[in-house]
Amino acid sequence: MRRLSVSFWILLLCVTFLVSGTPVLGDTVYLKSGRKVVGRIVSESKTEVVVERGSIRGAIQRKDIESIEYDSDKRGSEEGRKNTKKLIEEGEELYRAGRYGEAARVFERLKSAGESSARVERMAKLCGALSRASNALRNKMLKEARDAANEALAADKENAPAKKVLEEVARYDKQLAESGSLPGKFLLRRTKHFLIYHHEPYLASEVAASARKDIAYLLKALLYDGCHRPALKDKFKITIYRDADEYKEATGSLGQLFHSMTTSKTEIATYQKVALKNLRHEITHLLIHIILPSMPVWVHEGLATGGYERARSSTYSSANAYLSAGKFLPFDDFLKIRTPDKMSMSIGAFYMQSRMAVEFLIFGKKGMEKFHRFAKRSREIMVRDVNAWAKTQKKKKVTVRNIDWIEKPMREMLAEIYGYADLKDFDADLKAYIKHREKEAGYQERQQVRKLDADWKCTLRLDSEHFALFTTCDKSVAAPLLALAERLYEAFWLEFADAKIIIPGKVKIYVFNKVREYVTYLNAHGHNIDPKVRLVNPHFNPFSGAACVCRENVSRDFLYQSTAHEITHGLSVSVMNSFFKSGCWVVEGIAHYVGMSTYSKTDKIAFEKIHQTKYSAHVGFLKLMMKQKRVRPLREFINMGYNGFRKDFTASNVQCWTLFHFLQHAEDGKYRDGFHKYLAGICAGGKGDAAAFEKCVGELSEVEPAYLKYLKTLKASTKTR
Repeated sequence: MRRLSVSFWILLLCVTFLVSGTPVLGDTVYLKSGRKVVGRIVSESKTEVVVERGSIRGAIQRKDIESIEYDSDKRGSEEGRKNTKKLIEEGEELYRAGRYGEAARVFERLKSAGESSARVERMAKLCGALSRASNALRNKMLKEARDAANEALAADKENAPAKKVLEEVARYDKQLAESGSLPGKFLLRRTKHFLIYHHEPYLASEVAASARKDIAYLLKALLYDGCHRPALKDKFKITIYRDADEYKEATGSLGQLFHSMTTSKTEIATYQKVALKNLRHEITHLLIHIILPSMPVWVHEGLATGGYERARSSTYSSANAYLSAGKFLPFDDFLKIRTPDKMSMSIGAFYMQSRMAVEFLIFGKKGMEKFHRFAKRSREIMVRDVNAWAKTQKKKKVTVRNIDWIEKPMREMLAEIYGYADLKDFDADLKAYIKHREKEAGYQERQQVRKLDADWKCTLRLDSEHFALFTTCDKSVAAPLLALAERLYEAFWLEFADAKIIIPGKVKIYVFNKVREYVTYLNAHGHNIDPKVRLVNPHFNPFSGAACVCRENVSRDFLYQSTAHEITHGLSVSVMNSFFKSGCWVVEGIAHYVGMSTYSKTDKIAFEKIHQTKYSAHVGFLKLMMKQKRVRPLREFINMGYNGFRKDFTASNVQCWTLFHFLQHAEDGKYRDGFHKYLAGICAGGKGDAAAFEKCVGELSEVEPAYLKYLKTLKASTKTR
């Protein structure tokens, strides 16, 4: 065959294609000039492609080619279209049959094969969501079922299966609202590491999420670099009883002492009201049984109460208070403690001394690796002694319960590894460590807060006589808040001058424009808040003296109210010390009292009036409290410390506000002077307990009936907006 010019072959092939008048199957070469050549590619090289059509064959230079589509691709594409149509029909048939998981897998397979039509995308999302919703509902995972059903409705607004799931969730919600838990036997929720037996699905969801985070956090904290990581093949068991009575009946005498407990090396028992509060503590016990087995109770409790990390300065202050009161045992006697229910010291003192001792050995004596060596060597000696004793007894099975086998190895290793042959030296060093750390931690925390405050980049600063406002908002938002702060300062001073509340220098106000800015700031200050949250509670930081509020997702009234509330904390900082002691109700009581008198459309602070927003409908909640008999006796309420306050936080906040309002305004101010005398005593460092209250205000037997009667008269002066 003679070789003609390339352009001739291209022209000839193209003309042949045009003359034929019918589509030609074969390979297609697309040229940069815009033309295309259809034929059979017989050979290819780096420089040219040879195309044959019938008896005509020609070579096309690579530099002239835009792209090539092979005949196999066309046939594959045609077959692919047929397969795609068949798979779509198969997936839709599975969807109509209610087999959502199988349908979702079909549509996901189509997506992975490159089929990205709107129809396939929608069905993949819809079937996947319905599969998750139905599986979650089957396992009584109500939160997950509701979220997945809503996701399905986002793909198909009128989807009947999703609506049916939501109806079932609503039915379960009604049962939970009426009884607080679902009836019948325990429900089971499975996670990677846990079997959670429960009656309350929403709580189980929170426990599962918290346990997952706790496992990851604790493994990192309890191990050291290069340490072998346990496999955790077997699942742990968490049993959540309905209430304290059911829990105590199941756990016996120890259940009377502890709200949650590890009932074996792999099991945790607790009840609904306290399940989340003590979860990390109990999970630590489970991990210690695996990482450092056969440890005495003080090591277990020391690590479980957080001895694997340095405490805050307030913890060292509490430890120093125990030391000053003589509530810590000499370590020589402390090592003899076998179980926390049979010992010559209080539970609180035992937990504190355990934590301080473990923390001291880890951070005061060269780290976690050395502590692991101390624990493992102690166990080796214990096992050696037990085995020697077992041989003398000629028994196949020996239960290790003799206190000497736990105590003696600890003493030997304290001497060998840490150099404490005389445990009086340990007592002295531990005491010095606690005192040093109290000062050091306090300084570090103050410096950290100052640095964080300095690093926060505000875009606007406004100053007045008594306040400095820092914000990322516009001046139109910030200026009215600063004006509100000054009005509040004047009203507060006039109202409480005789209470001798010590007002500090300038109070700082941080106003965040977006929730994400506020969350970042709070997490940098030691909080642990999910960045996805939509609403974050305002707060007052006593270290920086800053009242922090966020304006996103809240009404103008709520922004004014929360700003007034937190500013009041700043103005009444002299009573803040009572928050962790008896009389803590005063701290929140005064802030709620001032905050709820604030209304965004008035220039004056009227303390006798009550304004509500949808976020602070205290009057409505008060009626519910009275109906449910959640109003606590005044003696109990006034003596209550922070832990008691937290047990029913919303009800506690409402009651402290009502009691404050009662003492200020009931019976034409009958109790006001005595109450302000009581406040002055707290500000001077005195106790805020019921005895001090009765001394200043009056006998509780007389005050309480008047208070309960007053509760029925409280109503909002301004309609809820």
